[in-house]
Amino acid sequence: MALAVRVTAAGTARADARPPRPRVRVSVLGWLILIEGVAMLATVFFQSRPLAAALGAGMLLMVAANLVLAWRRLRPLAATWILPHPVHADEEAAVAALVRAPRGAGPFRLAAPDLEKRAHRVIATIAGADAAGVRATWTMRFPKRGLVVLPPLEARTDQPFGLAEGSRAISPPAELVVLPALGGLRRALRHRLGEWLESAASGLDHGDDELANLRPYRAGDQPRSVHWRASARHRQLLVAERATPLDRTVALVVDVAHAGRRLERLITVAATLVDHLAHHGWRVTLHGAFAAEAVHGDRQVLLETLALARMHAGAVIDYLPPNRAAIVVCSDAVAVPAGAPVFVLPLAQAQEVVRMPGGRRSP
Repeated sequence: MALAVRVTAAGTARADARPPRPRVRVSVLGWLILIEGVAMLATVFFQSRPLAAALGAGMLLMVAANLVLAWRRLRPLAATWILPHPVHADEEAAVAALVRAPRGAGPFRLAAPDLEKRAHRVIATIAGADAAGVRATWTMRFPKRGLVVLPPLEARTDQPFGLAEGSRAISPPAELVVLPALGGLRRALRHRLGEWLESAASGLDHGDDELANLRPYRAGDQPRSVHWRASARHRQLLVAERATPLDRTVALVVDVAHAGRRLERLITVAATLVDHLAHHGWRVTLHGAFAAEAVHGDRQVLLETLALARMHAGAVIDYLPPNRAAIVVCSDAVAVPAGAPVFVLPLAQAQEVVRMPGGRRSP
């Protein structure tokens, strides 16, 4: 038995049963022809009109032939989703499908799910498909973040004479992780956050990489530490003190315990910070009650984690990493230990300092 494949955003797949058989029915025009044919066929019993009866029988056969043809046009079709990656909530993205038919089929209409209207809509009329495949492309809007299950694609036909209508699911469902919507940081926050990051989350450690300071030679200094060129220029022995830049790492702690209706805005603010920090060379770790352990990874991994985040109980203070600079995104102001390198961004303040995309305004 042939198997279809379910495609996921991560590139993995799993086998599903073959899509169901075509569904065919008589159209409105077909019902009119069918009723007329039955009436004409009945004249052979009441009025002895064999010609009319023959014509009526022909009309019935024509409707039956349309049902069979509609079924045969749809049965060989199979489609594969071609999904965008990545895709963010509240954005339109180009989606495609590759439709194949081992023995050829057509014409037919391709219908795809509309997530906003929760119904299928016709996105293309295809004259025919063969084993090489026909590609159809259209745009979809993904209104919500998270794991989205796309219903199967459908093929529809009313050919050849419109006396029968048929439809068939020609692909398995597809799964896609929709990333959170992204906003932007206003200039004032960018400046304030940048100053805090440079002071709290970056610095120097002793090492052998960068020249940090020159000082006079003291007894006990290693000869290899003498900077001979500078010593010759200043006519005294100078020792080079070197340092290694610390790793530009910052923790992002998201408080999802009491977000309620504001959860989506909170996630959008956190995703915006991840995007901003990643583009400015910072390595970000993600913390919160929605993740059992700290999440490490690149921008894509962090945004996917936020896309799947839900409300969980837990005090935000419990998720602050020790001895690490941290940015806390919370629905309400939280108390942090005095002197801790923590930058707190309550949601009420974020409304003024983060430009939010459409559809993410607070209630």
